[in-house]
Amino acid sequence: MRDVPRTEKPPIRRLWSIFRDQRQRYQIVLNVHRKTPRKLAKAKALVGRRR
Repeated sequence: MRDVPRTEKPPIRRLWSIFRDQRQRYQIVLNVHRKTPRKLAKAKALVGRRR
């Protein structure tokens, strides 16, 4: 990586990838704990904390 000033494209891309990761993880959590609201809440909190 060179020290070349760019129009902030890598950070935005990274942010999007993080966001996508989060959504995927959330979807997985939903699928796993569909019928157990308590666990779902816990998982939600976990995802929120990781951010």
